[in-house]
Amino acid sequence: MPVRASLLCASLAVTLAVAQEPAAEAPGDLPSERIVVLSLTGEIDALSERVLEKQVAAALEVEGLRFLVLEIDSPGGELQASRNIAFNLANLEAVTTVAYVRGRALSGATFAALGCDLIAFGPGGQMGDAMPLRVFQDLSVEVAEKLISPVRADLKFLAEKHAGYPALCAEAMADPALTVHRVELRDVERGRVDVVWLDGEAFEQLRWSRPDDVLAEEVVCKAGELLSVNALQAQDMGFCAWVSRDLDELTRQLQTEFSTGPLERSRESVPAWVDVVRLITWWPVKSLLFVVGIVALLFAFATPGTGLPEVTAAVCLGLVYGGSYLIGLADYVEVLLLLLGLGLLLAELFTPSFGLLGLSGLGCLLASLVLSYQTFVIPDTSFEWATLEASAAKTLFAALLSFLGVFVAMRFLPNTRLLRGLVHQHTLSAGAGEGAASGRLTTLAPEGALGRALTVLRPVGKVQIGEQVVGAVAEGDFVDPGDAVVVIGHRGSEAIVSRRPEVQAAPPPGATATDEGGGSA
Repeated sequence: MPVRASLLCASLAVTLAVAQEPAAEAPGDLPSERIVVLSLTGEIDALSERVLEKQVAAALEVEGLRFLVLEIDSPGGELQASRNIAFNLANLEAVTTVAYVRGRALSGATFAALGCDLIAFGPGGQMGDAMPLRVFQDLSVEVAEKLISPVRADLKFLAEKHAGYPALCAEAMADPALTVHRVELRDVERGRVDVVWLDGEAFEQLRWSRPDDVLAEEVVCKAGELLSVNALQAQDMGFCAWVSRDLDELTRQLQTEFSTGPLERSRESVPAWVDVVRLITWWPVKSLLFVVGIVALLFAFATPGTGLPEVTAAVCLGLVYGGSYLIGLADYVEVLLLLLGLGLLLAELFTPSFGLLGLSGLGCLLASLVLSYQTFVIPDTSFEWATLEASAAKTLFAALLSFLGVFVAMRFLPNTRLLRGLVHQHTLSAGAGEGAASGRLTTLAPEGALGRALTVLRPVGKVQIGEQVVGAVAEGDFVDPGDAVVVIGHRGSEAIVSRRPEVQAAPPPGATATDEGGGSA
């Protein structure tokens, strides 16, 4: 009896203790959390990086955010932009990031996937082939190896950041020199069979040192190839956590794996202006806008005050540098070089320097265009040097188009109906001044001869000296129509004149009255 009573008391005590413990919260009673979906589709470039950066910043402000899902279907793109996206995602600590490889995650998109905390695949998902062939395909083996080395290092770092990702497989996605063996290896001490991934040298050493423990071997990536994996292969290697038919299934898998409450899913939309900016920053369009802007700028210098060339130049150059600024390719350096180049070109018009100022201004404009194609000023790595060469080639193409455009514009456009009124081509009639001639001097007017401006001189225009109408260049202030001028020199057949405001009221003795279009006696 005492023993039975003791057992009864102990049972009652345990029952009371269990009753006092709080019951585990049922999944339906857990608070709801948020999952935000971002998209990375199409070719990856600096614009993709900037848009995704803004989307991540907006998503992090969502209250109750638990998961950030990056839905990927991309063939890759620019290496630097892909790398920046990957490391920005890898550095996020306040949220769990999940890459959902819905279609392709090739080349640079592989970086983005490996930068996330978890990777899920769609049924047709594919990842790998991460060497930027468009940059390396024309390089020698030695130079290509130097460029591949930092890419391998980045992929290895991202793979080792996550437990279970085989670093060798990640490196083989970028380096065709690697061979990857899948080996089923017996672990005698633990009594199990492990799957390991080895390169050719490591596999040969293992085969000689532990031949009885190698149960099976398969070459999954041969030398000369880049590793690319599907959903099942990615699961076998440890890259893929789940295979999900769609986002709904992925949401359920996340909820089950992390024992969360209900997950409310939303998607960050891509801004409508992205497609427009991508078009104007595409390098052929960007080069064409630069060419049109330069040609319009020269027309504006040649026929100042007409309005259309000035507006065209401002719009085209504004799109070139404004679009680059929006995606982070242009900074104050490019803008300063642009303004300096325009200033030097203007100075060449007012201060003849045998073309030195003009060439310097053109050099500044081309330098600003080179920098607008890249994110750095001075190259440091071998990849940046390769990028600089590509930027210089694009700029050279734009420069050649500019020279061709200037030639065509000066040769044909002034004769078109649209631009005929912008360029002064006609000879003034006799009514504009007694004895007006055809516009060419038979004898150069002597220095000191007085005349009157017939058109605005900013600084080029027409003046009447005596009985002749001649082309003239104003030195100093701009000259308005009707202002008195004096000849102070010559440049070829053009007269260099200066404004004489004191002559406006009454011409000096010995000069033909300026209100009648006269000159010096």
